[in-house]
Amino acid sequence: MSHIQNDYDNETREGHRAMTKEEFKTRWESNKEGGGISIDDIAECAKAWDVARSPKTCPIYVIRYLVLKAANTNDAENFRPRGIF
Repeated sequence: MSHIQNDYDNETREGHRAMTKEEFKTRWESNKEGGGISIDDIAECAKAWDVARSPKTCPIYVIRYLVLKAANTNDAENFRPRGIF
């Protein structure tokens, strides 16, 4: 998804909770742009779901793949980083 919003530099988003895996999957699969899911959304989910302790210190393409796998999205394998997993 090249259309992910780049809010990655925002360290916290006060008053915002991470999506559940089901909410994430539904939004992600809702359209070709990933339902408007931002990089911050992905990082928040990674932390909330115990996918990564410090997701913003890792390459986002790795975190994105791990979150997509955790949410069991239908296209997760399309985002599998080559040579890492």
